[in-house]
Amino acid sequence: MLYLGDYYRTFSKVKDRYRLLAPFYTKISQLVFGDVIHQATTCYLSKIPKKSVIIIGGGDGNHFREIQNELEGEYWELSSSMLKRAQKNLSESQLTFHLGEFKSQEKVSCVIFPFVLDTVPDDEIEQLLMDVSHNLEKGGILLLSDFFRKAGFFHDFMTGLMIRIFRVLTAHKRKDLPDYSKFLSQHGFELTAEKQFKKGWIRSQLWEKN
Repeated sequence: MLYLGDYYRTFSKVKDRYRLLAPFYTKISQLVFGDVIHQATTCYLSKIPKKSVIIIGGGDGNHFREIQNELEGEYWELSSSMLKRAQKNLSESQLTFHLGEFKSQEKVSCVIFPFVLDTVPDDEIEQLLMDVSHNLEKGGILLLSDFFRKAGFFHDFMTGLMIRIFRVLTAHKRKDLPDYSKFLSQHGFELTAEKQFKKGWIRSQLWEKN
């Protein structure tokens, strides 16, 4: 279900920077990375104590289709094109769909950031982590999957190239990758598990709120 109030309040404020990419985004990702992005996004989903989640920046939702019947909570996207696809792909879930900047009072067992924090400026990451800390239930977890720094010359080169491309195509503000560990540790999260792909360039991490 899409919250129309959210839609109309944000429609004039949020420019859909993924409108042209949305129809091809998943196919391009698979062409470039194979199944690695999907593996990194989904490898810890079974660790969620109950499938009560907030997914922020989940794109077209394809990564969550296999477990959609188990999902309830909220799905947040800045792109209306991506959100419409997510609604279709996750139509059998109990998720509610929201367009715009994240702002929620929902209490959940897990917050998921699937390859989204690498597009968010530092000050907005600070605010976002402050907000989601209030959404997590006691013993809740934060699931992060993303690209990481210092993975070798080739991967660092590819990171720089991707950032430049997305700055042009989607007007992302970042010029580098965030220091995820610094931000999460400062907000009281502790790393409890990690899986690495592509020699550590891509990682999936579980963080627990202290």
